[in-house]
Amino acid sequence: MHLGPNCIHAHPALALAEFDGRVLTLREFDERLARLPRPLRAQYSSVEARRALLEQMVDLEVLADAARRRGVDRRPDVKVRISEILVEEMMNTLFGADDLKARQIADEDVQRYYDAHAAECDPTNGGWYYDDPVLPKTVTLCPASCNTVTADVTGQVNIDVGCKTLTTR
Repeated sequence: MHLGPNCIHAHPALALAEFDGRVLTLREFDERLARLPRPLRAQYSSVEARRALLEQMVDLEVLADAARRRGVDRRPDVKVRISEILVEEMMNTLFGADDLKARQIADEDVQRYYDAHAAECDPTNGGWYYDDPVLPKTVTLCPASCNTVTADVTGQVNIDVGCKTLTTR
């Protein structure tokens, strides 16, 4: 492994480390650093701390390469774990884990909002709303819908969960 002498303050395409025929650039390093949670990222403000992080990144890359050469990435249990990580990353990309935590709203504020907007429920057709528009945990029926559901003891409510599908022609 080779670490550039001034690896922290340089051009983004600068090779910070070379190992196993691979090059880790300053841009890649900065992108990985930016993906760390804010409190953890703050620990790498000094040149020494960033150098230690770079060495850890290189060590992990070398280990990952060795695992791939041994076929570890082709084991069924590892494929499942990789799939789970991909789903988690996609959820974080779509919904921003840090943003969701920052945007959490108190239950009382949510209840006040829906109490104030109860008139928006259609009095004839009903409808529904989430308990929390950011991190919904429950679906609450508007009064007309609730009356319809509770009036029929053999009735049932079906909820389909999915993503919006766009059709192109």
